[in-house]
This record gives sequence, structure tokens and C-alpha cells, in this order.
Amino acid sequence: MSQNSPAEDLRVQRTRKLLREALIDLTTEKGFAALTVQDITERAMVNRATFYRHYEDKYDLAMSTIGEVLADLKLPEDSPPLDEQAHDQPAAALVSLFEHMAAHFKFYRTMLGKDTFPQLEWRIRGHVEELMRQRLAAAGYDQRQTRLPFDLCMSATVSMAIGVIKWWIEQKMPYSPQQMALWLPQLNILGLQYALGDDGAG
Repeated sequence: MSQNSPAEDLRVQRTRKLLREALIDLTTEKGFAALTVQDITERAMVNRATFYRHYEDKYDLAMSTIGEVLADLKLPEDSPPLDEQAHDQPAAALVSLFEHMAAHFKFYRTMLGKDTFPQLEWRIRGHVEELMRQRLAAAGYDQRQTRLPFDLCMSATVSMAIGVIKWWIEQKMPYSPQQMALWLPQLNILGLQYALGDDGAG
């Protein structure tokens, strides 16, 4: 089997980049549901035959784009236990997550918005849940001894995290990734009472 030349590889990369950028821009402008392959190829200045050499349809392009962006997300696993984390410094893995979103702000704002791809949210939920499970295990929590069903705890925790992430993106990231990575566990672990400044004294 023959291999592509460096020039051919660069052309392929450039074509895919143009199509990805057109997808994101047009989804922002028109909404994904109204978007057609013709719209994408016209914006990218790529002919339809070229599009179909790379992707089956707009859904294939969108899923490929999501996969390529998330492939760059590297989450360190060496985080302090939860009870040491909430007050002091943010977990490195959470900082990496928020930094990645900041670096790809336009992508996340578009693809997590209305009328777009729930698949992206599911993928992010998976990342967040894996982080939480790792940190709970490192802290020595035994899920057999929880007061509430463990899966319910995970679902509630991850749902809050997704809400925080979407709020941050919708507000155009007014706080740093480091700050958000510190606040998220405080909300999840210490709760609303702590977040509102009520320490329960008195």
C-alpha cells in the first residue's frame, strides 16, 4: 500500500481543518440542525466530492471534530485526596480540563450550546466521572458504605460539574481555569451552604 507524501498529508490536514472551522462557524450562525453539507463546503471553499472523501455526512464531521479536540485533552492522575483539595489548591486534572476548554473556547461554546451535540456533553461527563472516581478511590472512600447509592452520588456530582462548566463557557470564561478548578470541588464537596458563606456556626 502506498503512503501519502508529506505534501499530500499537509493538504489533507488543511482540508480537514477548513471543514472543521466551517462546521463550528456555521453551527454558531445557523444551528447544527439547519446546516447542510453544501453550506459547509461553500464556507470551507472545498468541493462536495472532497468532503465525501473525508466524511460520510455532517454528523461524521461533527463526531470527528469532537474526537480530535478531546484527543488533545490530557488529564494528570496524581491529584491530592478530596479532603485535602477543597480548601488549598485545585487538582491538576481539573486545571487541565478547564485550560483545555479555554484553549478551545469557540469549539466548546458552539458544541455545548443549544441545538448541537449531546455526544460532546456525554464525553465530558465521562471525563469528569472518571476524575471523581479516581480521586474518591485515592481518598479511600468505600462505595459499599455510602449513605446513598454510589451511582446516584456520581450522577449528582457529575451533573453539577457539567452545569458549572456550561455556565463558565456561556459567561465567556470570566474566571481563570485555576479558579474554576478550585471552586468546582468546593461546590461539590462542601456544598451550597459553604459556597454562600454560611459555615453553619451560630
